[in-house]
Amino acid sequence: MNTGDIYSFINTFAPFDTAEKWDNVGLLVGNSDNLITKVLISLDITPAVVFEAYEKGAELIVSHHPVIFDPLKNLVPNSAPYLLAKYGIDAICAHTNLDIAENGVNDVLAKAAGIKDRPELLIEKGKQAIGRIGFLENDMLFDDYVCFIKNVLNSNIVRYSKSSSSVCKVAVVGGAGDDYIELAREAGADTFLTGDVKYHDFLLANELGMNLIDAGHFSTENLIITYLKEKFENEFPQTIFIVSEHKDIIKGM
Repeated sequence: MNTGDIYSFINTFAPFDTAEKWDNVGLLVGNSDNLITKVLISLDITPAVVFEAYEKGAELIVSHHPVIFDPLKNLVPNSAPYLLAKYGIDAICAHTNLDIAENGVNDVLAKAAGIKDRPELLIEKGKQAIGRIGFLENDMLFDDYVCFIKNVLNSNIVRYSKSSSSVCKVAVVGGAGDDYIELAREAGADTFLTGDVKYHDFLLANELGMNLIDAGHFSTENLIITYLKEKFENEFPQTIFIVSEHKDIIKGM
């Protein structure tokens, strides 16, 4: 198997051409013809993740976040792109194309968040459907739901603002979903789950009468990594796939 085979497979369920125009996805480092026997899967490609891949003998890293996003003005030692090139490790990144994909980041998050059946798409006019929205199997008290989310997502920190005591209809956007607060409320959500929430976002949600939960960028997206591992293993049983030891570095007291 080669790197191109993995790229082509990802393209079947999260087409790279569906990524947002500002995004940078696909084979960002390496050669599609390189032979692959072991693949490391990670949310991010940091220098530590590259070292992990090298030590474990992985020739390819598949990540959600792009290892190259802004234009590179230099290539310095100990940066992730430099180390990938140094050790001959390829990198495929599936970002917003995996966010919007069926059974992608947000479908996996919606399922973990307790949304029953198939969630509806949360669509901003003129844009693709990043988020998901739907009803819980059973209504929950908000305080209980926050504890549930913290546990199911294994979040180090959960911040929230409470506008109502019950949770019935939940909208989710993995990663940074602050742009979807008003849209979530317009779609009827009483609770919005996302990450990277700023102070004024909490104020806005409170003004709209909607509960807002920030379970962290990492925790709202990292569930997709285990899902990808299972999907890859089913398609390429002769190849070894490893979930990275990469963890959320943001802690709380």
